Amino acid sequence: MPSDARLLLVDKTAVEQLLRPDDVIAAVREAFALHHGREGRVFPVIREPLATGAVFGIKAGDVASQDLLGFKAAGFWPANRELGGEAHQATVLLFDPATAGWRSGEPSGWRNQCPMAERRFSRSGPGSR
Repeated sequence: MPSDARLLLVDKTAVEQLLRPDDVIAAVREAFALHHGREGRVFPVIREPLATGAVFGIKAGDVASQDLLGFKAAGFWPANRELGGEAHQATVLLFDPATAGWRSGEPSGWRNQCPMAERRFSRSGPGSR
C-alpha cells in the first residue's frame, strides 16, 4: 500500500468553504441516478436512540463502477443547541475498495458540524469525480 495515505479532518468552516451548492446538487442527482440504475448500493443502516436523547446511526454503501466505498457515522444531539452547538454531527470516511486503505491522493475523512454538509449527498467537494 502507498505510504502517502493520509486522513484529512475538515471542520465546519472548511466544509462551508469547500462545498458549492451546484456541486452538491450534481452529486445528489448522480447518487439518485446510480441508485436507480442499481449501480450504487446502500448497505443496511444502523440507527439507534441513545440514553441521552440523541440518535446515532451509520450509513454505508459503494459504487463499484467508480471505485467508491465509504460510510457516514452521524447523529442528532438536540441538547447541543442549549450549549450553543450544532445538533447534527457527522463523520464521513472513504476507502479504497481494493485494499480498504485510504484513497491515495484524495481527502478521505470529513468531520463536520455543518447542516449543509449533513444533507443527503453521496460525494462532493475535494476529490469529486
